Amino acid sequence: MCLSVSVAVTAQGTRLLRHPTVSRDLVAFEYAGDLWAVSRSGGQARRLTSSPGVEIDPFFSPDGSKIAFTATVAGNTDVYVMPTAGGDPKRLTYHPGPDRVRGWTPDGRRVLFASLRTSAPLEAYNRLWTIGLEGGLPEPLPLPRAFTGAYSPDGGRLAYEEISTVFFPVWYETSEWRHYRGGRTHPISVVNLADGTVEKLPWTDSNDSYPMWVGNTIYFVSDRNYTANLFAYRVDTRQVTQLTNHDDFDIMTASAGPDAIVYEQSGYIHLVDAKTGQSRRLDIEVTGDLPWARPQFKKVSGMIRNAKLSPGGVRAAFEARGEIFTVPAAKGDYRNLTQSSGAHDRDPAWSPDGSQLAWLSDASGEYQLMLGEPTGLTAPRAIPLPSTAFFSEPTWSPDGSRISIQDNHRNLWIIETASGTAAKIDTEDYPEPSRDFEASWSPDSRWVTYSKNLPSRLRAIFVYSMSEKKAHQVTDGLADSISPTFDAGGKYLYFLSSTDYGSNTGWVEMSSLDRPMRRSIYLAVLSSAEPSPLLPESDDEPLPVPRAETSETPKPQTTPTATPAAKSVRIDLSGIAQRIIAVNVPAGSYANLAAGPAETTFYTETIPGTGTLRLQRYQIKERSAAPFMEGITGRADLGYIIAMMGGELTVGHSYLTGPGDIPGEDPVSVGLLGADVSVENGRYRISRIYTGENWNPDLRAPLSGPGIHVVEGDYILEVNGRPLPATVNFYSLFEGTAGRQTVIRVSKTPSLEGSRLVTVIPVASESGLRTRAWIEGNRRLVDKLSGGRLAYVWLPNTGGPGYTSFTRYFYAQQEKDGAIIDERYNQGGLVADYIVNELDRKPMGYFSLRDGKPFTSPLAGIYGPKVMIINESAGSGGDALPYYFKLRKIGPLVGTKTWGGLVGTVGVPVTIDGGGITAPALAFFNLKGEWDVENIGVAPDIEVENTAAEFNKGHDSQFERSVAEALRLLEQNPVRRLPRPALIDRVTRKRGNKVVSS
Repeated sequence: MCLSVSVAVTAQGTRLLRHPTVSRDLVAFEYAGDLWAVSRSGGQARRLTSSPGVEIDPFFSPDGSKIAFTATVAGNTDVYVMPTAGGDPKRLTYHPGPDRVRGWTPDGRRVLFASLRTSAPLEAYNRLWTIGLEGGLPEPLPLPRAFTGAYSPDGGRLAYEEISTVFFPVWYETSEWRHYRGGRTHPISVVNLADGTVEKLPWTDSNDSYPMWVGNTIYFVSDRNYTANLFAYRVDTRQVTQLTNHDDFDIMTASAGPDAIVYEQSGYIHLVDAKTGQSRRLDIEVTGDLPWARPQFKKVSGMIRNAKLSPGGVRAAFEARGEIFTVPAAKGDYRNLTQSSGAHDRDPAWSPDGSQLAWLSDASGEYQLMLGEPTGLTAPRAIPLPSTAFFSEPTWSPDGSRISIQDNHRNLWIIETASGTAAKIDTEDYPEPSRDFEASWSPDSRWVTYSKNLPSRLRAIFVYSMSEKKAHQVTDGLADSISPTFDAGGKYLYFLSSTDYGSNTGWVEMSSLDRPMRRSIYLAVLSSAEPSPLLPESDDEPLPVPRAETSETPKPQTTPTATPAAKSVRIDLSGIAQRIIAVNVPAGSYANLAAGPAETTFYTETIPGTGTLRLQRYQIKERSAAPFMEGITGRADLGYIIAMMGGELTVGHSYLTGPGDIPGEDPVSVGLLGADVSVENGRYRISRIYTGENWNPDLRAPLSGPGIHVVEGDYILEVNGRPLPATVNFYSLFEGTAGRQTVIRVSKTPSLEGSRLVTVIPVASESGLRTRAWIEGNRRLVDKLSGGRLAYVWLPNTGGPGYTSFTRYFYAQQEKDGAIIDERYNQGGLVADYIVNELDRKPMGYFSLRDGKPFTSPLAGIYGPKVMIINESAGSGGDALPYYFKLRKIGPLVGTKTWGGLVGTVGVPVTIDGGGITAPALAFFNLKGEWDVENIGVAPDIEVENTAAEFNKGHDSQFERSVAEALRLLEQNPVRRLPRPALIDRVTRKRGNKVVSS
């Protein structure tokens, strides 16, 4: 059964109308993931599209007869065009990368769009392209980078926004950063499309966006006066005028028509008359069937986050999509205990007797600890939490009287289940994001054991006495100890420990990568009166039991009544360090130690090379935001509001993760050949083939493998038997071919004569191939420009791939005299202390073998000048790297100021529908005690921009200036390579000035 829900908001018009566009008669906009149109005077809107996907970025054609827009269908984001009067949209682009509409050419024959399709490295920036209404091959504009743009009325110039404020293109509209002032602040630029010369509009360190060109005026949005407002720049007088004066909410998007500007602010659409500059808010009413806003059933089996088995193993509790379920092992049905679609219920935990479950719920507006019975038939009891922090890991004491729980401020609490009284028992003063207390109870509920960091950043095992209300340290802190758990019999405390963990303590730095670490299993004998359970054993025949002599008639033996074993746990803290013994299990990659029945423990072992876990068992006996809420009709709108709220924090790394509950369709892949094509003689011709590394699964190049025999200059005439003339979009014939055998017909000429069939396997993405081609092109060019004297190393990030890239390229070129370190488009990660340390190595002498040439000590390194290239697309760890490089005075920085996002996101609370919201929790301050880099960036010593004019000549100005600077430094301070000294005569004895032979 399908229910239709109509929504109408009429008091002040419908809110949360986004991405408006305007013609002479109409205003179109996006609402609830669909496109709508309304008169310029406002009123009742008319629906233009209705689909499960999201339609966005509408732009009227110059004559107002058509609307170009962006739509995501079957997982692919492309350019579409439809008549303004309504009708079926026509798809213009098919490339698997996202294509987003930005406007039209002045003649209305081509649509302007932004795409990452050929951007290297890492698809880190957009370029602008145009495509004709008949389809065919898109054409790039002669700009190295551009995010939005608008043509002058004569089509000879383009006002454009080079980059967006967001660091990653995929963060667009999922990350906001109000009042941002780092390296990605940017002016509006105007390029002459004939000669590539660029003029920048007046600007001082603000975010200027959405250029619009009407007559002789360029309109744009700017936050130069704190809140983003609309400004106008007269091309003839070169004067800038502020047109709006909003001081609460920013103008989010704006677009121009022939004689007016429309913009979105505070969820409403405003229209500005281009002649008078007067602005008015439009009252627009939207009424329609909005199926995604109504309650609906969801399959949640793929969203299970926490699972706990009941004490008897007859049921399991699961957290899924914000609800708590229990599921039987064999008989019965599942139960939804919470029935709270509007609340986030999480972290279920069974009581020891199975009569209750505890969980956390934000149904009241703040999280509370809930206690409920497992049938879900009665209302649960709520216990207020001791603070508004984010709590997790509720764990019952064995007697059911208490629950331990931790918060995100690294406090460990005990809550009395009867009274709700909470007591803080410890605080982690040296926290590490990836590790928590791992608290567990003793069998008699009188002790809690946990691990926490010492000032050395190694963890020690602690026990907290409920009677003393005091914590005691068990291990000495000279090894890193984790996962403590009491034996069920109460005699032992098990834990994992590592003596080679120390180099991993720098979790925020790259020097902690690739550091092997193993753990062993240990147990502490808790009572001084208890012997070791691992004393030496020997097989011997048992001694006979002597029989007592008696004349009495034997009486029948009776079996004594069994009494429960005492669970009382005795811990003698004095001398406990001497009662810690190693369990006879070889050291390995162990974690998640947990106690089972008495003298039994379970733990996980990482299987080398797979990252998967193997469960192991050891047994001792075997020794073996409110103002906009009324407009929200779908997950995309909700995410947009959350991102805006995050922007109010004025901090980097504030963004949404995961798509969440956005409706969609099964994706249809579009295959790529790892090649550039052009149109010649009415056919598609291969202009470049990307070779990749066919031995590397991530860099497989479809046209360069052995036996393919396709070369640059060949024509592609057919795909799977379907003709491919230039009038057909090239990528449209590759739908559904990624990873599948595909037959293409190739020929040296544009005719079928002499053609042949070739079977290839297209790839889903060319990003890796294009990035590698960019790296190798730069490396070869450095080698050429420097006469082989300089190395080139590019760093994609400061995480694992960055570590691998540096290790691979830097040491493979250590015969060079100097190095160009290119960290443009560095996507961050950890703090690159490892790289800075390696770059800052100094030679301390030489060694020489009996044969061959001498070598430096240290041997590994490049000891000549080093120059680092930076830009505004390097951030986070990519901010820290040039900052440290500059602090160490290793060499000059060349390029443009970095992003300025040096805060850390350590842990992402999940949302009910599987997304997440970052919570930045790590900030940097300098050696002067001042907050630094965040929202500032790292400025270059030599500022160089890559201009459109030089780009069109095939030049990378930042790159070339860096090579020139390194060569200049090399001329000033040539690298000295000392020869082997003359041999020392240690045999001949000298007396005075005469040599005496012995």
